[in-house]
Amino acid sequence: MTDEAADLTLVLDRYKRAVQADRDYLQEVEECRRSYASDQWLIWRHGRMVEAHRPKHRVRITVNKLIPAVESIRSTFLRVDPTIKTEPATDQDSDRKAAEVSKKVSRHYWRTLKMKKKVSEIVLKSCVDGNAWLRSRWDNQAGRRLPKFKEGADLAGMAGRVSYGDVESWVPEGDPVADVLMAGSVFMEPGAKDIDDAAWVLVVESLKKDEVEQRFKKELGKDGLGSDELNYLDEYNPAFEPENLASTGDSNSERVILFQCYERPTKKHAKGRLIFCTKGRKLRIDPLPKGEIRIVQITNIELVGERNGTSVVCQALPMQAEYNRTRSMGIEDKRLASRPQVLSPIGALDTDELDNEPGRVIEWDPGAAQGEKPEWFRGPGPSPILYQELQILSDEIDDLMSRHDPSMGAMRGATSGKHAERSQAADASRFSPAMWNVEDAITTWGRYLLSDIKENLKGERIVRITGDNHKADVVKFMATDISDDCHLEYSLVSQLEWSTEKLRQTVMWLHSVGLLDKNQALEMLKFPIKDGIYEGSYNHRINARKENEFLRSGMMFPPVGGDDHPIHIMEHLAELSQPEAREEIVQYYQENNGKWPQWVVAILTHAQQHQKAIPGEKPAPVRQSVSLRGELDPRAAMAIGQKAAGQTGPAGAGGQEEPQGLATPPGGMSGEMYMAPGPTQEPGGVGGMEGTPGGELQ
Repeated sequence: MTDEAADLTLVLDRYKRAVQADRDYLQEVEECRRSYASDQWLIWRHGRMVEAHRPKHRVRITVNKLIPAVESIRSTFLRVDPTIKTEPATDQDSDRKAAEVSKKVSRHYWRTLKMKKKVSEIVLKSCVDGNAWLRSRWDNQAGRRLPKFKEGADLAGMAGRVSYGDVESWVPEGDPVADVLMAGSVFMEPGAKDIDDAAWVLVVESLKKDEVEQRFKKELGKDGLGSDELNYLDEYNPAFEPENLASTGDSNSERVILFQCYERPTKKHAKGRLIFCTKGRKLRIDPLPKGEIRIVQITNIELVGERNGTSVVCQALPMQAEYNRTRSMGIEDKRLASRPQVLSPIGALDTDELDNEPGRVIEWDPGAAQGEKPEWFRGPGPSPILYQELQILSDEIDDLMSRHDPSMGAMRGATSGKHAERSQAADASRFSPAMWNVEDAITTWGRYLLSDIKENLKGERIVRITGDNHKADVVKFMATDISDDCHLEYSLVSQLEWSTEKLRQTVMWLHSVGLLDKNQALEMLKFPIKDGIYEGSYNHRINARKENEFLRSGMMFPPVGGDDHPIHIMEHLAELSQPEAREEIVQYYQENNGKWPQWVVAILTHAQQHQKAIPGEKPAPVRQSVSLRGELDPRAAMAIGQKAAGQTGPAGAGGQEEPQGLATPPGGMSGEMYMAPGPTQEPGGVGGMEGTPGGELQ
């Protein structure tokens, strides 16, 4: 057997074994896809959509609760652009510069490769199939096309303008490509725990024949995708969909199945290899770059001992089926109740004269009944339990999907803003494992992307970069300017204010009981402590709200140079104006003999430090007034923020001038405030707060 025949046989044999090992998973994928497309009765009735002679009252309603939940999860990943962070491998200046260039290049290709759309596609496939795969590769046929001029063309006379008559051909300069692969297209060595543990990985794709011929510079002849090959693939792969192979305007004969076998380094092949072949022909063998299989797997729900995991759609199928069955029963009962059956002696009722046709007319013979009139038996109507079961099933699906009403933009199940916030936080905590799986996979893919660029880029590139502040920049770089050894991190959903709620609560508890010090807690929560991390007012507000959580727990820290101080001041003071905060402050003050909560002191101290950091602004103390009703004066709370922003502050409550100070007693942050009657003092109430001389916090 020749080497080509041996390699071809090896690849096809691996495909058969891998599909056989994943057969149960592929059948599960097929069922999930059909159910997600609302073809549920087709599956439950074993291929028959309706009965041959069904009663008029029979109902088969399909309420798809899966699509809204999955679409809500997808929209979560589309809310913000990623925050890309790079740290140099060493402290050398060259590595620092390479890390900065790598960050800008990564941001450029995030937009160029339309990764936002591909992340949405990844989330959809993983939620339905249980797994999705993201591959990074270099395509020599991608990117801009540059002119190759004919021999003897007058290049000097073109003066920057291309004369198309002098162009012999257009040559692509090559570019990286990100491919989203789905179940039924990626197979790995049976017995391997994951891609990193697999000795080989096989990717099966349906491509246009012209594209394959251009890519490999070979004529395929009659190697097109014919009926024999369709049957061959369908025989082994239950998730294989022949109708999906032909795009609009293409016939199967114009497409070909391309097998790509990634094989890690072995004693025989020290550099590893990547085998390209069709069903009947080997096309090419390439060395494996760095011996890496540059494919990452995203699993929706991980299972112990299972490499493929499962999906939320798969787990919701039994509840979705029972929900539709129960709802159909309720509608059937309603139809029967709205069209009752009628008892009538034979010949006593002309059914043609009925204005409102009943469900059925039952005629009986008085003679045969021997004077005994049949007794009418009324069946029970729809039970209230039926509707309770519907609500329970709906709640269970929401629990599984981690998508309750507040997370989907509705407030039906929330009676207050605090309730909605807690519901969102609970959904976020359950959603965190899937979120981190996606972000970790994207980060690994980002490193593969830099490696592909560094290994294949020829010459110099000039690209346009758009930053978070929407300012454009131009970057000129070569392959040697990029570092694929730097620490790279993509933050998508994790940068949202609620995404790490569960982690935050756990870390705060560990800090409160003394198991973690402040620095360890900040490191675990990845709290932003470096300058210039956040750009734009929205991100500064998110940062300030995160700081409020730390300040509420008693952690004290100074502002950083990259903060937008007026925005931070307004967000910190707004925390004191929340209804729950006002109630807590007044209750604490009344129960502790004039002492103020430590977190209030911490927030006001931090706000004053922000004000001190504003250039050209003399520090003015922060002051709050509390009335007899226990309400914080919002105008007083906003005064420092308005002054910091260069605005004229409003007058205080009751015509009082702008508040001038809130201070602790001499001796440090004890949490106890001096309280003295002020101009707005009400009988029996709490007046203005006076502090140490100068009105500054000590």
